[in-house]
Amino acid sequence: MKSTKTLFFVLIASLFLLNSQSARATDEAISENNHGFVLYKQGNLDGAIASYSKAIELDPKFAMAYYNRGLAKREKGDLDGELADYSKAIELDPKYTQAYYNRGIAREEKGDFEGSIADNNEILKLDPKNAKVYYNRGIAKGQKGDLDGAIADNTQAIAFDSKYTQAYYNRALARAQKGDMKGAIEDNTKVIEISPNNAEAYFNRAAAHWKQKEYDPTIADFEKAIALNPSYKEQASAVIEQAKEFKAEEAQQKNDQKAKA
Repeated sequence: MKSTKTLFFVLIASLFLLNSQSARATDEAISENNHGFVLYKQGNLDGAIASYSKAIELDPKFAMAYYNRGLAKREKGDLDGELADYSKAIELDPKYTQAYYNRGIAREEKGDFEGSIADNNEILKLDPKNAKVYYNRGIAKGQKGDLDGAIADNTQAIAFDSKYTQAYYNRALARAQKGDMKGAIEDNTKVIEISPNNAEAYFNRAAAHWKQKEYDPTIADFEKAIALNPSYKEQASAVIEQAKEFKAEEAQQKNDQKAKA
């Protein structure tokens, strides 16, 4: 099942937060963390990592510095290093929801779907109405083949955010995989209502109509998808021609039946 991950990579400078983490950190460690934030924003990832590492050296219990270093490591493509830093941040602060959130995404990307689900479960204990977390957990469930679980989580995400287009989109994909073309059509229709220029939704709805042998909407949706994104032409053109042929055959059969009557 295709996934569109919702990322939450907001770098936090401890200068602007007065919380338990900052209270424990020394002033010098806070200064290094904030310097790392500036370097990160400038695109100097190696410099940012060095500053965060210095902050950690000065205050080994500075969970935010581990978290921020994990963000910088991600930008460098160091997924294992990113995971290690988020895990250390969580060890130091078991209620660090942002670290659970990002570790859940990184684990899903590494193929550790059970670990990703576990991280999202921890967030939901602390924030049970977080639509994005249900959505992300649904991605991991879909990746491990639990389509019913994916549908349930996307449904819950939609319950908390009725305009969550990505949740409708992914629920449509899961429903189509289960053979529920009517449900897939309904969800893609909702995506189109919210985002009228979403070519993928038109394309996927056309595919569901095609499976249902509904040729007029198949043609209309594929043509709309091509108009919005011409790259779909190669995939859709042959099906459009087939749909037109089947439609003509059905019309001919009806005419023949009328003539016999």
